[in-house]
Amino acid sequence: MITESKVIELFCMADDFCKFFDSMMAKYTLKSTTGKATRL
Repeated sequence: MITESKVIELFCMADDFCKFFDSMMAKYTLKSTTGKATRL
């Protein structure tokens, strides 16, 4: 059975991953030279 504490733990793990992923994206993505975002 899924308890409330397990759901909270799952959301905390997802939040930690998102924070890590955002920091890695900021570190390793190419920066725009024009200042405008472009879409493919």
